Amino acid sequence: MSTHHGFLKEFPFIRVDAFDGNPVDVNPYSDDAPHLYLLTHAHTDHFVGLNSPDFEGEIYCTAVTKHILLHTMEAGDRVRVEELPHMKSGNKRKFANLWSKRRSSKPGKDRIDAHIWFISALWRQKEIQLNAPTRIEGPQGTAVVITALDANHCPGSCMFLIEGIINSERRAILITGDIRAEPWWVESLSRNPLVQKYLSKPGEGSDRKGKRRARGLDEEKDDLWPSLDCIYLDTSMVGMEEELVSKASDVVGFFAEAVEGMVKFMREYPESHRFFLNSWTWGYEDMLKGVAKTFNTKVHLDFYKQMMYSDVCQIGVDPLLSEIGTQSTAPLRFHACERRWKCDQVWADGVGCYEFAEEYLECLEGKKRFKRPGSGEGDGGEVVYVNPSAMSRRAWEVYKAKLEQRMERIRRVESGAVGRSESPRGLDDEDRLPNYLIVPLSRHSSLPELQDFVSLFRPKTIYPLVMEEISQTPCTDYINLSITFRDCLGPNGSDRLLREAKDHQARVMRSRRKRKMIEPLSASVQDMGGEEAAGYFAGIHGSERSGEKVPTCLLNIEGGAEIEELRRKVEMEEEDVLVQKLKPDLSRKVEKVEMEVVVIEDTPSPPSF
Repeated sequence: MSTHHGFLKEFPFIRVDAFDGNPVDVNPYSDDAPHLYLLTHAHTDHFVGLNSPDFEGEIYCTAVTKHILLHTMEAGDRVRVEELPHMKSGNKRKFANLWSKRRSSKPGKDRIDAHIWFISALWRQKEIQLNAPTRIEGPQGTAVVITALDANHCPGSCMFLIEGIINSERRAILITGDIRAEPWWVESLSRNPLVQKYLSKPGEGSDRKGKRRARGLDEEKDDLWPSLDCIYLDTSMVGMEEELVSKASDVVGFFAEAVEGMVKFMREYPESHRFFLNSWTWGYEDMLKGVAKTFNTKVHLDFYKQMMYSDVCQIGVDPLLSEIGTQSTAPLRFHACERRWKCDQVWADGVGCYEFAEEYLECLEGKKRFKRPGSGEGDGGEVVYVNPSAMSRRAWEVYKAKLEQRMERIRRVESGAVGRSESPRGLDDEDRLPNYLIVPLSRHSSLPELQDFVSLFRPKTIYPLVMEEISQTPCTDYINLSITFRDCLGPNGSDRLLREAKDHQARVMRSRRKRKMIEPLSASVQDMGGEEAAGYFAGIHGSERSGEKVPTCLLNIEGGAEIEELRRKVEMEEEDVLVQKLKPDLSRKVEKVEMEVVVIEDTPSPPSF
């Protein structure tokens, strides 16, 4: 989740992926409001505040991001539109304030024609194409050139390369938004002529103090090919120091490595089993494509995904997306429909679905038959939940090996080669096909990928777009970047990064003393479509809110905590084996950067083995 305030030190009149608060008050670099806004992609943590009726800024984004943004609907609103279309409770689109209505041309009239909607001319002008440098006028005669570059994160996502002359100095920065910097993607980026002048020089490197080694150039001369001033970096997973499984397709095949592992296990299930693909946000489309191609079938989608994927095709970006889905009610094995209001074929007693308040149950008009979660409704069919996870390659190999062993045992049991094992409650779990699968499909990069990406440019410094600011010692993760990226920066980059991190930490501490922290709207209310839409629902079946307790692997709420629990379970099982072998000293070892850096003293007693 992005924690960046959105402002750029080098271009203080630009704000990226943040639209909340009074911009004059939150801008640390200028007393002026932003002249323009940039949006890297259409995930909710990147457009906070954009639905405010007071927002009037100009936003630049890709065509796909623009379309998704203008048609975004909260989960609760999507369900309400399907079941209660006759009940009006405000605008269905979350960002209806970004739409305009055509006004009457009759003199003295200010009538709105509700039947003719159109996007304002300003919105059409703010669309920015990938790999197309665009000159945009700034304040007081300044100008910048902005280039959108693919970010390999979700449909429409991009990074922004921003170049310009500010106060007689040439500036250039790269803000990534969210990225997945896989090796193939970094290699492709290195061949993009639009960024090549900012790449590190051949043979260029850094020593452990961040000082650049010999470059074969006269150090007395001005550098004709300057480095990037800063990379504003997606640090969502910088704490994971392990390799991730690739999303990329192999040389001759269609499937990504992660997706191929998933479909391999799905083939082991009988035709009678149905699969719910938990594509809970944009960015997991590879999972749906892989299933459609492997099993030569359509994937059942809700009206919202079907609309979005079809429209993305019309924009000319991804034609396959419009072909893999269907809204047909005919029996299908694979479903990626609304996870809060699953279709009858994967209803399974409504686990993870909304529970409508009692007074609305008789008013529901949707096509579904099953509408009462927890009442025992359903056809009794077996449902397997497929959950994407940011799992390391190490954890994936452990999980895959255990699952392969389990599948092999099941095959031997079915062939009669071995007998079934019985537990006090019946058939042992090891003799059953699991009712959930994990696909290691990460949309963010771990530390090794980020290091390779930053090393491609060796900028003067970096700034983390995600950092911890609410602890007793905030920004320590920012400070630690001076260690983890010291070999990836330009001359004296590590020292500069450390100074900037300490300055930021000091500002955060001063700010915290001046203001009171405000708790955000709870995730459950946000997911229901805001407080107004939430009034229709009594809760989510299986969540703490509804008082029920169900297996976390089935709940699929936001694809976050539940999948993280599964991933940690796999990693802890492997870690237990390593602990038994090595029995290391578990006391925390902290590398001192400088005496001024605050270190949390935490040396717990090692557990007994």
